[in-house]
Amino acid sequence: MFQSGQTIQSKPRSPEMNAGRHHRAKLGFILMSTDPSAEADFMDMAPEGVGVHVTRLKTDDLTTNETLAGHIDHMADAAARIQPEAKPDVVSYSCTSGSSVIGEDRIFQEIRKGAPWAQPMCLVQGVLDALRELGAKGSGKFLNIRAGC
Repeated sequence: MFQSGQTIQSKPRSPEMNAGRHHRAKLGFILMSTDPSAEADFMDMAPEGVGVHVTRLKTDDLTTNETLAGHIDHMADAAARIQPEAKPDVVSYSCTSGSSVIGEDRIFQEIRKGAPWAQPMCLVQGVLDALRELGAKGSGKFLNIRAGC
């Protein structure tokens, strides 16, 4: 036990710096304030080494095209608030309906304003990318996916 007047000598240390806890990726998500489950789902699905960072947009209890369209007014600010010191690799507006109402180009533009270091994303684009990766082809209401996928 340390006694008053004693001198403590620390051992020399060589700290090891690495890529940190989220060495594989850091993902940022902009959610509606009324979304009850996405945050927990993202945390459950994230593999080891992947960080999940979330912020929320204030959303009226009544979801309409008008209230969804209003999300764009706060998108850049929301993107800027997602752990700016962590600088997520990707920032996604995670509202399928809002993505359809606002449009990807406007969403990506606003996310870039708030988080210029991040790749902007939205759910609609993510679904299209996933379908393309599966080899899905189709037109109109019909979609074919390669056998074996």
